[in-house]
Amino acid sequence: MDDVTNLVKELNNFEIQHEVRIYGGVRHSFTIKGSRDYSEKAERKSWDALLSYLNEKSKL
Repeated sequence: MDDVTNLVKELNNFEIQHEVRIYGGVRHSFTIKGSRDYSEKAERKSWDALLSYLNEKSKL
């Protein structure tokens, strides 16, 4: 989490708009179907968040 904290600090320092989402209880490869780390619930949440973001930005 230190890396994420440092990244967020740097993004804030440069006034770069960002959003960080942490999906607890899953590993980095949670979206790879068939892998031991796959999580259907976390994958759905991450896709929903991405689609919502893209929909919001496409209205600008």
